[in-house]
Amino acid sequence: MGAGQNGTMCCGNAGGLPCCAKDGEGKNCGDIVRARPMTYPGLEGLDEAGLKPGRETAGLSGSGAPSGSRSVAGGGPPVAVCGQPSPEGEEVYEDGSSYVGQLLSGVRHGNGVWTSPAEQYAGQWKNDQRDGQGRQTWQDGRVYEGQFKSGKFHGFGHMEWHMPNGMMVYDGQYVDDLKDGTGKYIWPDNRSYEGQWKRGHRSGQATYTNSQGHKREGIWKDDKVERWLDEE
Repeated sequence: MGAGQNGTMCCGNAGGLPCCAKDGEGKNCGDIVRARPMTYPGLEGLDEAGLKPGRETAGLSGSGAPSGSRSVAGGGPPVAVCGQPSPEGEEVYEDGSSYVGQLLSGVRHGNGVWTSPAEQYAGQWKNDQRDGQGRQTWQDGRVYEGQFKSGKFHGFGHMEWHMPNGMMVYDGQYVDDLKDGTGKYIWPDNRSYEGQWKRGHRSGQATYTNSQGHKREGIWKDDKVERWLDEE
């Protein structure tokens, strides 16, 4: 086993590093590159009561990482990947995560599936980032399906939280991982807020529906009701 034509090591030894990638034909051979980092999107949301800011990935952010912290997958020391990019490929990272899908110039680009012990993303990629339409699922049952931009929730999305007392759902707009624009949030007891959001908070005009189905129009700011419009 020796160096390739460009002087780089091919799989088999590669300086003691494992060969952790396959080209479209499953051949193990390639350059040494650093495993690419992967951040976890959606670190924003509401707690179960819906009364204060929380984290959409609360309680599960990587392998044993503290709640609410950002984790990195696919990081660590260099691993061996294939030298020539192919439209379809497979990469396996030292942290146990893997990617199967389209590659362009050696990076994730097109359609592909990234899987780790804690979560999975299936959808579109651009320049090694989740970008476009995709579906993110977590080990605890949370699901996000919608639009991504540069690795973050951005655009319209549907988010589900599976709680011990039922399911919470958000359908609406996101900007840079935060609820922003218009959207509807439903609590497990069927209460709902449908209206405007700003930077992850209920802010603006909206309709609130209680668990008995009674509706009220109001103005919110930073998750608090400023006034009810039916009282004016």
